[in-house]
Amino acid sequence: MTARIVREGRIPDPVRVARALRAPELGPCLLFLSGGSALRQTARVMKRHTHNTVHLVTPFDSGGSSAILRDSFGMLAVGDLRNRIVALADETVRGNPATYEFFSYRLAEHGTPMALQDELLAMIDGHHPLTVAIELPLQRLIRSYLRVFAARTGLLPLAGSLESIALPRPAAASTAPFDLRGASIGNLLLAGGWLVHDGDMDAVSYLFSRIVEARGTVVPTVDRSLHLAVALEDGRVVVGQHRITGKQGPPLESPIRRLWLTSSLDSEESVVCHASDKVTGLITSADVVVYPPGSFYTSVIANLTPLGIGGAIAAATVPKVYVPNIGLDTEQLGMTLQSAVQAIVLKAHASAGRDGTPTPTDYVTHVLFDPKATPAAALDLDAVTAMGIELVPTSLLATSLLATSLLATSLPGPGSEPDPAVAPERHCPQKLTAALLSFA
Repeated sequence: MTARIVREGRIPDPVRVARALRAPELGPCLLFLSGGSALRQTARVMKRHTHNTVHLVTPFDSGGSSAILRDSFGMLAVGDLRNRIVALADETVRGNPATYEFFSYRLAEHGTPMALQDELLAMIDGHHPLTVAIELPLQRLIRSYLRVFAARTGLLPLAGSLESIALPRPAAASTAPFDLRGASIGNLLLAGGWLVHDGDMDAVSYLFSRIVEARGTVVPTVDRSLHLAVALEDGRVVVGQHRITGKQGPPLESPIRRLWLTSSLDSEESVVCHASDKVTGLITSADVVVYPPGSFYTSVIANLTPLGIGGAIAAATVPKVYVPNIGLDTEQLGMTLQSAVQAIVLKAHASAGRDGTPTPTDYVTHVLFDPKATPAAALDLDAVTAMGIELVPTSLLATSLLATSLLATSLPGPGSEPDPAVAPERHCPQKLTAALLSFA
């Protein structure tokens, strides 16, 4: 027999936070629908309190080094997956610190093609200092995936046992050498794994999470190579995540009206994709569902696009918490808190395949926000409350010092790598972690 239990709680709850810190292997399952970079520091703090977080990550990035890999192999984007796996990696001496460092390494942005190729080949041959530091059984596995990548891109001849592997052919017809400038070694490893494992990125994500002993589960929302498109209020259509975010070009000058998935950067036609049973099962088994800070449309809303996601969220009888951005998000031009919540509700309802007017609390039950960090006019709290959603105001704004003595316990200990300074317009990772844990 099961029973639904409803409780009132303090946000943040020092007792729950301290309990999770003492036994993170027994910590709650918080599920995040996000992109890659915005939640990185929070993930690094969260893993010290629970090893059971689930991260559904969008694989639609079309810029940076991910774009080069996508153009070469016709694969989904791996940059955000790698970013989150590395953020969750065990950084203690009990983990694999050498592997963590290797995954985090990038080749020089301005290196010559020959120098970059020589450095990559030194890694493959086992002569590079970062490779030498990895224990041999694991080192051989990592080198084999890099060797497959190098062979398929023409940096190495395909020889020996690799000849028997049925590798997918590159999508691009160009014979130009692969551009290694600024390439993330973690991305190249994931690409090599994708080539070896028949394009099964879910399996590759699982394998590499185990290699770095990630304290959580990282899964692409869909295991398909798709792209994002948006319609703007001025009538224009923009295709490609890198063109929507404003991070690799001018920001959008008109509000976003609608987002959908396309098959390529050259097509505006909408395509339908379905979330896997594994993904929907992860949602329904979570203790808390979180719409975290990040690029609103290309991270949060994009995660709600595959069919089945919204239905799983509606079926989960747990807190469903939206955490609005602090500071400027160019994708939310002209939006208020109420319109942001409404956008989440409508997209999730469409993903659920339901007709009629949605019940907002099927998809969002709480809004966790810092009233000091957002202009009152943009909060329109009464409109959100009228939707039946509970408002949870609390301190989330980052400060230059530790938030409280309680939250200080979640920071790295002596000899470990400290988190970079957090910009003042961002959420404090320690405060956000404590508040979200308290919902479980």
